[in-house]
Amino acid sequence: MLIEKQRSLQQNKYYWSVVIPLLCPQLWTKKEVHKLLKRKFLNVKSSTELSTLDFQQYLIQIYIWAYLKLQISIPDPDGNILKFYPQKHYV
Repeated sequence: MLIEKQRSLQQNKYYWSVVIPLLCPQLWTKKEVHKLLKRKFLNVKSSTELSTLDFQQYLIQIYIWAYLKLQISIPDPDGNILKFYPQKHYV
C-alpha cells in the first residue's frame, strides 16, 4: 500500500513566495489569488489536504494556465522556466 505524504513545507514556501506573487496584480492580495487558484484547479477545501504528488500536479496546472492565459512564465523550484505550447489541431 502506497502512503502519500502531505504536501511539504518546501512546496508550500515555494508556492507562497514564488508562484502567488507572480500572479498577483496590484489590486489583488495573495489570499485572493490563492482562493482563485483553488476554485479553478482543486476539488478540496484546502491545499493542506493535498499529497506532495497532488500538490505538484496542482502547480503544473497553474504553470500551464499562467503561461497560456496570462503570458506569465513561472520558474520551477530550481529556477528553470518551463514553456508550454497550445496543442495544435490539424484538419
